[in-house]
Amino acid sequence: MTRNPLDRLLQRLPRRARVLADWLIGLAIAVAIVLAVRAWVVTPYSIPTASMEPTLHCAPSTAKLTPPTSSVQPGQGQTTSPQKTPHIASATCEGTSFLGFHFSDRVLVNRFVYRFRSPHRGEIVVFKPPSIEAKICGGVNTPVLVKRLIGLPGDSVTEKRGFIYINGKKLKERYVMAARRDKRSGSWFVPKGWYFFMGDNRIASCDSRSWGPIPRKDLVGPVFMTYWPPNRISIY
Repeated sequence: MTRNPLDRLLQRLPRRARVLADWLIGLAIAVAIVLAVRAWVVTPYSIPTASMEPTLHCAPSTAKLTPPTSSVQPGQGQTTSPQKTPHIASATCEGTSFLGFHFSDRVLVNRFVYRFRSPHRGEIVVFKPPSIEAKICGGVNTPVLVKRLIGLPGDSVTEKRGFIYINGKKLKERYVMAARRDKRSGSWFVPKGWYFFMGDNRIASCDSRSWGPIPRKDLVGPVFMTYWPPNRISIY
């Protein structure tokens, strides 16, 4: 006895038509599952700029120089000193060479975990940039950015000649190489419901120091894995 109305409908078709219909339905279901996973669970992204070098590589062909400015959106913190343009060399992408081609790192992002917990300081996060980001950074509009979460809601973030202090306490940042640490200074307050981001490649990062913190609603999720190229596979 056939209980499924779709099965009853397919039984009326010739055998070849039934096989084709069954194959097409299976393919449609598989595509729907993949799209649902990408939309709500795990999404792959490439690295758009050199701001996270060498933690995450961008491809040399997509290198963008992103000179920070002193602009900050009203009410989202303030800087106490002018922001300086990074050295040109520091904005070079170090995309991995594999099979004769240069690739940016490809990462997987957990899109649902922030529904169950708050973002953690130190996580590498994908988020939607503010509308003024492209103008301030002098780059091309990108749908998302990838940077390190530094300041949480209510934090006072201070930079003193390249070193970061959270609420007066120096932040240990093993992910920032000495040669990539800048000499900037400034202070910012992170409002409730907002988050402060910086790139690991400080001398080439246009980040929250220039365009302010990011609201919780614009956070896509934390990076949990680099899956491409093969010699860069890692889990965070």
